[in-house]
Amino acid sequence: MKKKITISTIITIFFLSFSCREKENSNKTNSMIDLNIRPILIEQIKSGNDPSYGGFDDYGEKDLNALVLIEAKILNNNGYKKIDTKLFNQKVEEIFDRNIDQNSKNKYIKIETYSDNKCNKKLIYAPYTADAQYLYITKKQQFITDFHALPQVLDYLKLYPELSEYEKKDIEIYDAVENTKVRASQWKDNLKELTQEREKNILTIVNRNKYLFNDDKASFAWLKFNDDKFLNDLVKIFGYVKDEKLLSFVLSKNINDEQEFCKILWNHKCDRKAIFHQEVFNLVKTYDEKKRHDFLDNLSLKIINLKKIITENPEITFSQKAELLGKIAYNAEKLAQLDNYQTYQFFKTLNEDVFQKEFEKQNYYNIQDFKEVYDEAKTGGINFAE
Repeated sequence: MKKKITISTIITIFFLSFSCREKENSNKTNSMIDLNIRPILIEQIKSGNDPSYGGFDDYGEKDLNALVLIEAKILNNNGYKKIDTKLFNQKVEEIFDRNIDQNSKNKYIKIETYSDNKCNKKLIYAPYTADAQYLYITKKQQFITDFHALPQVLDYLKLYPELSEYEKKDIEIYDAVENTKVRASQWKDNLKELTQEREKNILTIVNRNKYLFNDDKASFAWLKFNDDKFLNDLVKIFGYVKDEKLLSFVLSKNINDEQEFCKILWNHKCDRKAIFHQEVFNLVKTYDEKKRHDFLDNLSLKIINLKKIITENPEITFSQKAELLGKIAYNAEKLAQLDNYQTYQFFKTLNEDVFQKEFEKQNYYNIQDFKEVYDEAKTGGINFAE
């Protein structure tokens, strides 16, 4: 029976062969990869992997630089194609709502993955932990990555077996609470789990980038089964709804949760604009009649709570709230018209003078039949069968 060759083994073999060629050519061990990676790897091994005892406290830009050097090779070896710089910048802005400033000296853009902090653009270098789940965009190499420690993407014991010397001595930390010394965990302690984590990290970096920047269908399929949180975040946190297959996947996953469903219908951008996602209703129009009807049934049950969620949001103006609710109701009524349904009366939830005055003030958002649908639906609904 043949032994399975893992992705991390392939990457390790690549680096080992690279290192061997360097030794043959120059009879030196300080190849370019050693100069950029080996010293940093040593420090990370000596620090251990226990964030509760400061294992990641000394990480900085140099650690991310080394990681990016490794991952650039991983991506290249797995078929990732760098795209035109202008197109890459456009995609970053479209997907993450971030503008790449080519005049900035910073090599990276840090992306917050929590909705409450997504507009925090301050660049800090913090490895991925429960408290720091940042994405980093590398401008030069043109890909996105989590900030992993090198052992989380590289089999350091195969590449540099001599570095095991740095893990022979325990890492002892004084615990003030317990008033005693405790042993902090090291990378060697859970090699089986580390191998599995490494495999997942490599597959994740490859498939995220091939999906986003190479439009790779196989990568999208992998993400759906293995990294669906990332796909959900693209839509619900960053408001990326241009990809119909992505939107369809996320919509189906969140339609029964009012709070999460609301995040799909609109997005609050960092310029303080609240953007309605017309793409959701454009997608539902392509559904068959039964599926459209199910969507409208679901929306009709949520419309009161959706109104409450939006109107109680302190971060957007009343004008923006009225526009969001008005466009949701209008598009829902138009969907009902497609199949001559007369039971949906979404505008009745907005049958208040304050909304009517705002709609008039905004010229009904320049939608030709908005006023007609609003006037008829708010008083009892249109009998579309007549």
